[in-house]
Amino acid sequence: TQENENSYVQLKLVGNGTDTNRDAVGARVSLTYRNSAADQEPVTLIKTLRAGEGFLTQSSDVMHFGIGSDNELVSVTIRWPNQQQEFEEFTDIQLNARNVLQQGSGSAELSAERKLVSGLKPQRLTAPQPPSTIRIPLVYRLTAPPLEYRSFDGKSVRHKSSGKATLVNLWSNTCSPCVKELGEFAENYDRLQKGGIDVLAISVSELEGNPDAVKNSSEFAENLELPFPAGMATASLIEELKRRHDALIKMDRAWTLPASFLIDENGEIDVIYKGIVEIDTLLSDVADTSSTPLTRFERAAGLPGLALNHEIFASVLDGGQVGVLAKLARNLKDELRFDEAIEMYRLAIDYEQEQAAVYNEIALVQSIKGDEVSAIDSFRQSLKSEPDNSIVMVNLAQSLIRESKFREAKQQLEKAIQLDADNANAHFNLGLVHSSGQDREKEEQAYRQAIVCDPNHPQALFRLGRIMEGQGKLPAARELYSQALPYSNGSPAVLTGLGRVCLRLQELDDAEKYLTQAAQNGPNYADAFFHLGNLMMLRNNPGTARNMYQRTLQINRQHPGAAEALQRLNAGPSGTPQ
Repeated sequence: TQENENSYVQLKLVGNGTDTNRDAVGARVSLTYRNSAADQEPVTLIKTLRAGEGFLTQSSDVMHFGIGSDNELVSVTIRWPNQQQEFEEFTDIQLNARNVLQQGSGSAELSAERKLVSGLKPQRLTAPQPPSTIRIPLVYRLTAPPLEYRSFDGKSVRHKSSGKATLVNLWSNTCSPCVKELGEFAENYDRLQKGGIDVLAISVSELEGNPDAVKNSSEFAENLELPFPAGMATASLIEELKRRHDALIKMDRAWTLPASFLIDENGEIDVIYKGIVEIDTLLSDVADTSSTPLTRFERAAGLPGLALNHEIFASVLDGGQVGVLAKLARNLKDELRFDEAIEMYRLAIDYEQEQAAVYNEIALVQSIKGDEVSAIDSFRQSLKSEPDNSIVMVNLAQSLIRESKFREAKQQLEKAIQLDADNANAHFNLGLVHSSGQDREKEEQAYRQAIVCDPNHPQALFRLGRIMEGQGKLPAARELYSQALPYSNGSPAVLTGLGRVCLRLQELDDAEKYLTQAAQNGPNYADAFFHLGNLMMLRNNPGTARNMYQRTLQINRQHPGAAEALQRLNAGPSGTPQ
């Protein structure tokens, strides 16, 4: 390299090996220097010691700082990566040299003179070949789904545990590795049984669209003389296994065959295998007694070593388990499987009682189910963990409003606004509380404040539009409805409000456009059909109007105005029935 007059500092950090790792990975170094001749402010450079950031490469553990020419060091300070985040200042740092900084020493030592390495030749880096079998020991165990499948003669079968672990093996008779693996399982089944493992062989051939799957799978199993149960997979079993797999492993890809799930004697998934798994590996995994999150983490690590046995790390592991269970619960909620979602959320709470977010999510599911009483209890439980969570307060208030407990709802909303004055939902729901008390002035103020916080809040815009319409301020109502429409997901109520105002403004073409869209989006929204009937009367089309009024009454027999409009229409101009 070409020599120059610029100076540098090299630092080699050494942790104490007790509360700080020996390589000091994570340490933060602040180096300050200044120009010795010019009257300038000192300059501070900051770097963090990292372990590595490149593919097939590793960062140097020697930190290099270039400080230019005619500069002198002022200080070097290290924040060590221990729990106390201990700061230490070092002296005796020498320029243009490699300095060794030992934690706790306070002074630098020069590194031994470096030797040039000769004889090295450049060569191309090659990535290691991926293993034929991927073994995934679970840190976060999940309860396995019921092992229900169909026998080859079409009967529904539910696998019953014998008190041993169960290896659920997914296979296809068109998969060559599957043939080899099942043959090894059959040949070594006595060893597996003595080691505490039952095998359940499930063919997925039928789910792959093979019309002869059952016949071929049955013949395949018979030819292998499998000594353990075998049958055909159901879509629900595969879906539930995949759900658990995807919650743990963020990879949205089709499974490769063979694939196996080792389920322990307690019914929890312990290890997932992709590809052929060796008999010795199975026996070793079943014999493994790792039971705590920490020991399971060590078992799942890709490299040998020990994990830090510290309360911070333990809390991280517990939080990971909660996160996995909550993710499964959300998936179940999205599929409208509310009771199962709540049960999964409660499993998450078993790992950590102070789970405000999980209680909040349970309450939201209970509210969707219509069980507002239980939802209110769960929201309150959430607030016990986080008393100043304004979002949960608003959620609780919404359930209280649906239960007509307006006084308590008002208290929760006012407290939420004190904590977060820009919470649009809090202001909107406060407007609903004022609406229940017929306080139109305060209701209007609350909706306007919600719109200040969120100019595109669809419910606040719609409600304020209703108020303006009721006050006869039709252009203002039309503007509010129009502003709400893009954010209302095609709400029939918003479309009907917009059409109704256009009707009163004699903008009949726009009224027909909006009311027709409202009827399409909400085939059971009676008001849309009622106002379409009114529009047809203005267009002198009584036949269509009659159909619209009749449709309104089919949806809502008690609809105000529809029966009267139909009666007037049937009476005719002279007042006599037609």
